[in-house]
Amino acid sequence: MKLKLAKQPTMFAALASALVLASGTPLIADGFTPPNAKGSVTMELIGQALVLSPQAAIQYGYLSHLAGVETIFSGAPQNESTAIL
Repeated sequence: MKLKLAKQPTMFAALASALVLASGTPLIADGFTPPNAKGSVTMELIGQALVLSPQAAIQYGYLSHLAGVETIFSGAPQNESTAIL
């Protein structure tokens, strides 16, 4: 009897979870500290979403700050009309 895991996503997820837990591999690295753990801002996204239905939405926006990148606007004023990213 062949199992078709693609058609049984719940069984596939349960099997994958059991294998990870049985391997004894930690899910989170010990001693890992992300660079923004002390409250620094890595990026700032200005955006909006237009929800058309529970299954569909239109999302758009731009980055107003990106750590380490000096020029993310092509001029003044710094808004969606001059945003590069």
